[in-house]
Amino acid sequence: MMAAIGGSATEAMMHKGKAWLASGCLVLAACSSTADGEGVPPPVADAPQFLPAAFVVHLASPPRTLRVDGDTLVLTGPDASRRLRVERNEALFDGRVVTARDAAGSVEVRVTQRLCLGEGGAQSPYTARVSIGDAAPLMGCGGPR
Repeated sequence: MMAAIGGSATEAMMHKGKAWLASGCLVLAACSSTADGEGVPPPVADAPQFLPAAFVVHLASPPRTLRVDGDTLVLTGPDASRRLRVERNEALFDGRVVTARDAAGSVEVRVTQRLCLGEGGAQSPYTARVSIGDAAPLMGCGGPR
């Protein structure tokens, strides 16, 4: 039936496909333009940032302090103090992760360079997530040492 109109069904489908491709290219071109007109896109909020290997984190409940310095992680709290050997301390795309271990188990700390509001509204430059053994992760605030 299409042949009687002047083309095959395959040719009609190819023309339709080319039209969709052309409109898709126009949409992509419009999305890639910048609003300020200077050709520089705005910075991405989660872009990689430098985060030092030595830092301190404060946890609110129960109150504990975690300090990473070199190959040692020190966890102090109301009950006792633990000194753990750092096995991993590496920068990630959004911050830093540290894993440390002692005879009692492991501690993993993940810090990101995001503003953290602590006790009483105190502001710290880092937000931290601390996992001690198999317990649920704790959230805390910290900063460079």
